[in-house]
Amino acid sequence: MKAPNRAAVILDGKYFRGPHELVEIDGKWYVTGLSTWPDSQTRKDVYRSCTKFIDTQLKTGQAEAHFRQKGIQDDYAVRTAALLNKIGTQSIKIELGEIELWSMSEPHRAVNPDAKEARVKMIVTLNDGSTEKLQGYFSRADSGDAWIFQGLGKLSPGLFPQTY
Repeated sequence: MKAPNRAAVILDGKYFRGPHELVEIDGKWYVTGLSTWPDSQTRKDVYRSCTKFIDTQLKTGQAEAHFRQKGIQDDYAVRTAALLNKIGTQSIKIELGEIELWSMSEPHRAVNPDAKEARVKMIVTLNDGSTEKLQGYFSRADSGDAWIFQGLGKLSPGLFPQTY
């Protein structure tokens, strides 16, 4: 069997709506899941911004200080700062996972790769060998291309991440 063809398409049918990944096997196309726009320039930009954030902010311990400079003191901000501190002081390895592009004004995954918001899954290995599964939130302004870190939450078994 030859290697399957892949496609990311926007379906607008009765049961399948939004961006989906498809794979062709033996001349038939199958839906394999919701699309994260893996080949898009936007996804590549988010990945590049996230890895830069990890290298220049998280690994150096500056992320917590920069986040606190925003002056936000709600519960979510306090929990994000605590997670940033833990990663900055206790992590030995940070791996990136799935990057989802989102349309938060709707709110659902983006129906095209021109999204302004992204969720980035991360696996952080700590000094004691344990792991934390986290989700970082990045966004960009309407007029800009720079993706900016906005927050961090623990992934829960449910649909949305816990923020503690």
